[in-house]
Amino acid sequence: MVLRPIERSEIALSMVEARLSAAYQCLGFQPAYPSWPFQPAFFDSLEGAFPRQVLQKCDEHKRFCAAKNEVIELGWTEKQIIVEAPPATRSTTSGFDELLQKVKAEPSLLEEEQEDALGELVLRGCELLLKEARPPVDVDHLVDADFSGNKRFPSLHARVRIVYHDQGDREEHVCLRVLQRTNPMSYKARLSAAMTAAGIDRDLPFRKLIIIRATPAMSGPKTAELTRQFEKRGGLILGITESDAARLKLLADLDRSKKPGFPDWLRERRPISRLAFFGQILPHVGVAEPAAVGAAKTAPETDGAQEAVRPGPPEPAPTQPTQAMMPVTPAPSNGATAPPTRPTAQAGAGLVVGRRLIAGKPEAIVSLDPRALSRHAVIRAGSGGGKTILLKRLVEEAALLGIPSILIDPANDLAQIGDPWPADPPVSWLPEDAERARRYHSQTEVVIWTPGRSAGRPLQLAPLPDLAAAADDEDQLNTAVAMAASTLEEHAVTGSSETAKKKQGVLAAALRYFARHGGGKLDALISLLADLPIEAGGDITGSPRLAASMADGLRAALQTNPLLQGGENTIDPALLFGPRAARTRISVISLVGLATLAAQQSLVNQLAMALFSWIKQHPSGGVHGLTGLFVIDEAKEFLPSVTTTPSKESLMQLAAQARKYGLGLILATQNPKDLDYKAVAQFSTQFFGLAHAPQVIDFIKGLLAEKGGSGDDIGRLQKGQFYMISEGIPAPIRVAVPMCLSYHPEGKPLTEDEVLTRARSGMTSR
Repeated sequence: MVLRPIERSEIALSMVEARLSAAYQCLGFQPAYPSWPFQPAFFDSLEGAFPRQVLQKCDEHKRFCAAKNEVIELGWTEKQIIVEAPPATRSTTSGFDELLQKVKAEPSLLEEEQEDALGELVLRGCELLLKEARPPVDVDHLVDADFSGNKRFPSLHARVRIVYHDQGDREEHVCLRVLQRTNPMSYKARLSAAMTAAGIDRDLPFRKLIIIRATPAMSGPKTAELTRQFEKRGGLILGITESDAARLKLLADLDRSKKPGFPDWLRERRPISRLAFFGQILPHVGVAEPAAVGAAKTAPETDGAQEAVRPGPPEPAPTQPTQAMMPVTPAPSNGATAPPTRPTAQAGAGLVVGRRLIAGKPEAIVSLDPRALSRHAVIRAGSGGGKTILLKRLVEEAALLGIPSILIDPANDLAQIGDPWPADPPVSWLPEDAERARRYHSQTEVVIWTPGRSAGRPLQLAPLPDLAAAADDEDQLNTAVAMAASTLEEHAVTGSSETAKKKQGVLAAALRYFARHGGGKLDALISLLADLPIEAGGDITGSPRLAASMADGLRAALQTNPLLQGGENTIDPALLFGPRAARTRISVISLVGLATLAAQQSLVNQLAMALFSWIKQHPSGGVHGLTGLFVIDEAKEFLPSVTTTPSKESLMQLAAQARKYGLGLILATQNPKDLDYKAVAQFSTQFFGLAHAPQVIDFIKGLLAEKGGSGDDIGRLQKGQFYMISEGIPAPIRVAVPMCLSYHPEGKPLTEDEVLTRARSGMTSR
């Protein structure tokens, strides 16, 4: 349907009112008048404008108000929109058309030595192409020009990034590289570098690489094979003529010279789009192909020009509501006349993460479906990135929803999670965070545990999980036996000799026998090993003698390791998570009493084993399908990427099995490379904060690129800003996390005495 110019102001008024009323009704806002903040007099100035121009004018004012952070009512405007005649009938006075028609071909631009000079022109052409395009409001087009490479040549000459804000900031990349070299080695080096930098693959349709070349591709066996790989990955080779290169140079010179009228002429005539070369690029950057120069626009019975229709990004496929990301709530405005649209995160509906950042400005509230935490989360941010703030905030938000947590606190950063703020609330709090903090402190109990310190609230190890609970399921029994064996071998098996290997086999066989005959505690297992039945030795020669030796080793460990001796508070997930009828419990396990890293890893290993057995008996028993959260700060010490630790095997097994039973794991670390990648691959929600080292920045950018993001500012993020990836989010989004609901003095962890004092009280001081 062809839209005519608006003849009466009432038509423009009713059109805008209809759009506004739907939004106001959704937000529960009652405006002073239906078209607020556009006064009726504003529409008197829009008679004769096309409907699209009216909406563009309104959007321009909306952006102006957003920039001032204030809603301003708009009345009559002297800058009326003028309906221009169709380009086919308008007389051209600028002379730009004539310059473009008379430009002469420049063969020198296509010479091999001018490859990078032509690449610079292609970069300028991309910038001009996007100036012509005028994308929709919810789409951004960006051009990148800085690429890594060696000292001899750049890897790419340009990259166009298309950001679809209405699709979760999903990005598409179109990379361009001029490649005129005829030497096989030079050709292969440049093409390989471009493929690596662009990261193209058939399985990554949001990435494209276009090679611009005036001559045919190299035909040698090795160069032809590389070209086939390039095309197999979705690469495209486009030709360029001498005339196109000359026109491109002219347009770049005109743009650089700031000739009066050139920007308007560029948007009207769209000369870049009409170059044969760039015309082939258009489908890849989401810009509509223009009509031919000078072609008349035909429209039935119209007196004015109809603006060319330029499609925006492809419509996203309809999707069902996801479990990972809850609907975002519009952010409130701070302007005095703004409608009262403060977001409210309903308890039980979503776990508030923070504000979404678009173009560096906080906008909507982002909430995470609590069920996504049963599929685990990992936080990775360097020093000063706000890793601990996000970790505590996730635990606090979960507690508000009735979800208990067990926290491993290696550095005394988490032991204040029950302390209220002593003075004015943090400036980064969301509007309703004061009320949320009040509810958090009234509905939550925080218990500090101090294994190895009887002066606090000691916690004893339980070296064996409940093996009998897994006896009826062979797979679960094998997993439980492997976890128990990895713990006991530390005390009962030494070295890597043939005898040590036999002991490992006997121990595994004895544990299976022990499980199938009722199981029990460590002293019962020691008694079994001391007098091992012949059928419990796995048919290993000398199994009774080997088992007796291991029994002695375990008895010696009981005498030297107080954590193994048992006591009033033996590790029990039911105790740590607390009774469901009472206030939501957060158990903070402080490691101040464990002097060595090995002792800390042993504790985490024991807890992981206990949780593994317990969740099978209490699957998904809590709210939102979550039994609770198991949270580890500085997780690299317990689940390292390369080395083996007493806790690594148990944590990997727990990560693989816990999601089936409603136990969520949250890990935090500074270096994303420090965690075992096989385990982290099972974590569906990931947060990336500030990074410092160049290799870490490149690593994170690569991870984000695989999900359709860029992460170019990962080294410049402010404290509390993170890229977030989760199920149901089509591309990484940036969020600003508010300060914790509990007291969090920057750089001031508790001392050991302060931790012990809190532990003795049973709860942190209110």
